[in-house]
Amino acid sequence: NIITGNADKLSLPDILQNNTGEIQTRVVSANFTVKGSFDYFPSRALSDRTRASLKIQDGCDSFCSYCIVPVARGPVRSLEPSRVIDSLHALSEKGYNEAVLTGIHLGRYGADQENGINLKTLLARIQDESLPMRIRLSSLEPNEIDMELIEMIGSGSGICRHFHIPLQSGNDEILKRMNRHYSSSDFARLIELIHDKIPLAAIGLDVITGFPGEDDNAHNGTSSFIRDLPVSYLHVFPYSPRKGTAAAGFPGQVDQKTIKERATGLRDLGEKKREAFHRSCIGEEFVVITKGRPQQKTDMIEGISDNYLNIIFPSSGLLKNTLQTVQVIETGADYIMGKAVD
Repeated sequence: NIITGNADKLSLPDILQNNTGEIQTRVVSANFTVKGSFDYFPSRALSDRTRASLKIQDGCDSFCSYCIVPVARGPVRSLEPSRVIDSLHALSEKGYNEAVLTGIHLGRYGADQENGINLKTLLARIQDESLPMRIRLSSLEPNEIDMELIEMIGSGSGICRHFHIPLQSGNDEILKRMNRHYSSSDFARLIELIHDKIPLAAIGLDVITGFPGEDDNAHNGTSSFIRDLPVSYLHVFPYSPRKGTAAAGFPGQVDQKTIKERATGLRDLGEKKREAFHRSCIGEEFVVITKGRPQQKTDMIEGISDNYLNIIFPSSGLLKNTLQTVQVIETGADYIMGKAVD
């Protein structure tokens, strides 16, 4: 009976109380404002999780032609640095060994603030806290990753060696139609730079297939482009039009059968990339955070490394949410086997 916008989710109790007995469907929503407040949710412990997520940014002002997020989420808003630090301390005290910093457009963190804060200065402040937990970053735009950030992540000072970067297309004409502000050559240089500076970093890509105007040559070019890059995995999204976006009215809409076939091919490529990355880690040692309980029949337990490897290894009585150094000894199509290192 009641439809409310994302900006009003903290007001849901009041909205429900004030709209009891509603029969007609009604929209209750405030407008976004440029200086709107960030929806702050204090950290809470979740007993079944070994990693915590902390949302520090909301909103987007990029207006990619396929995306409705700027309309649905509003302009950029950031959680104040002091609240980020307080939340991380609270999560650490609750026993979390890793926190994932998330946002709709994480690289734009601080753009709405007047104190010169940005993602890199925030990370430097977090590092100064010497928290007994590692920090993982969610998706970052390619033109928001520079040498300073790469060196910060590669320094071994608590930020996970894991980059998730939206490519969307390897074709320059399609990138322009998408309103993405980089070229394929810019993107390739960035990926090569990350791989050169942090060889064991996980590098994941988002890819949209079937965007309007993407013909066979553009699709095949994107596949070849990705094949040549030292990336670790792909997230493949079949294009679907969103009402209210520019791309929904573009000519050259691709039929669903073709989109499905292209997505299948890209996912197969992604699996090959994942397996190759796993093989490159054989013999290397990683500190993992154990997940779940040991399997009763095999006594094996799974842990996740800072570079996004899910490694299974003999538990030797280890409990969930334990830090353990593990050496990768074998990989397969869908597993990574390791052994604990004393």
